[in-house]
Amino acid sequence: MRSETPEKTALEAAVQHGSETIVQLLFEHGADVKQGTALYTASQMGHEQIARWLIEQGTNVNTQNDNSETPLGVASYAGHLAIVRLLIQNGADPNAGDSWHGAPLAAASGQGHAEIVEYLLACEADVNAQGGRHGTALYAASVYAHETVARLLLARGADVNAVGCNGTALQAASRWGPQSMVQLLLEHGADVNAEGGAYGTALQAASMEGKKNVVQLLLEWGADVNAQAGPHGTALHAAQDGVSERGLYYPGEGNEVVQLLLDHGADVSVERKPRPSVFIPEGSVAGELTKPGSTSDESDDES
Repeated sequence: MRSETPEKTALEAAVQHGSETIVQLLFEHGADVKQGTALYTASQMGHEQIARWLIEQGTNVNTQNDNSETPLGVASYAGHLAIVRLLIQNGADPNAGDSWHGAPLAAASGQGHAEIVEYLLACEADVNAQGGRHGTALYAASVYAHETVARLLLARGADVNAVGCNGTALQAASRWGPQSMVQLLLEHGADVNAEGGAYGTALQAASMEGKKNVVQLLLEWGADVNAQAGPHGTALHAAQDGVSERGLYYPGEGNEVVQLLLDHGADVSVERKPRPSVFIPEGSVAGELTKPGSTSDESDDES
């Protein structure tokens, strides 16, 4: 987990190591097993029998730690289906989230735990719950390319155009995911021209990463090649930025995307937003577009 690990009590250490006998021995000598840290640790580590015993002793299944994380949330993130079932059968709230992973459904979705996602959905987890670092479960599944999970979520009514922490699921998939994930979201009604977030548009996200096949797919689905949004300006600017940032290590990578955008009518006369410390490799297509005279006649001076 992201939080710093505090010093552990003897009980917590025993739980972490799965020492059921020692846990019970400590209990017999006065250890407070009802405090939630022990159940949280057992759920995180996958120690089902200890978790069951702790619940039998009266531990609150909805207890939260200092980061508002719950036993169900950490079990969902870690992929412990048996413990997820145990906690929910004993009254755990399937929608209680924390500030980092969000709801248990988002936690499981971001890790690709399809069986847990399916079980949580069957237990009435809110498929469109907002919260955590990703915003929604679909966004979490999309950014990590978990297509099976994304299909489960979409089948249960996930809002394909809901805005997550950095934009829509399509924008995230266009930058980080494979073409097949982008295709899936488009086929389920994702708005190809949605604007906002850290990426601007899906086309800008894909252009920035030099993902030619995704750029081609988005254009085929009607992406506006000259839409202006986000930190880059247009998709052409995003592609140039991508070339500049990768140019020292991957010379020429992204040139095909620049050319593809030009072939689809990208307007070279649109003024780009200033970006500090941009390196553009000499001789690249992106570099040619930044030369004086590239947006007008050769006699013009660079502004």
